[in-house]
Amino acid sequence: MAMRELLDGLRTNWRVVQHPPLDTIDQGMELGIADLLGLSVENLSKFLLLEDAGGLLMLLVSKGIVRPDLHQVREVVGCRRLHMASAATLHQCLDTVPGRVSLLDLARKLASRVFILPES
Repeated sequence: MAMRELLDGLRTNWRVVQHPPLDTIDQGMELGIADLLGLSVENLSKFLLLEDAGGLLMLLVSKGIVRPDLHQVREVVGCRRLHMASAATLHQCLDTVPGRVSLLDLARKLASRVFILPES
């Protein structure tokens, strides 16, 4: 399924905003990404792929541009050890690189495994 079909299926408003690839929040701020998206800086999101000691992967969606406190995240999810996923794990799981994790990476991966059945 194409990404546009997946987004349309969510029945939400979306649009494509063209910009160069960004590796850091600072690059986005220099580019004026909040203005391009029509959002305040406080409403931007940061996506981090985290891994616990047992290899469980979690995609953390964090509001704002400040790095989340991983100690607090550990408490919320109930694990003792939590770290950023390695570059190899990012590539293997989401086909992306550090600094470029997005919700669309996850949706693209899921879209290749999820089929929408038409109503009969």
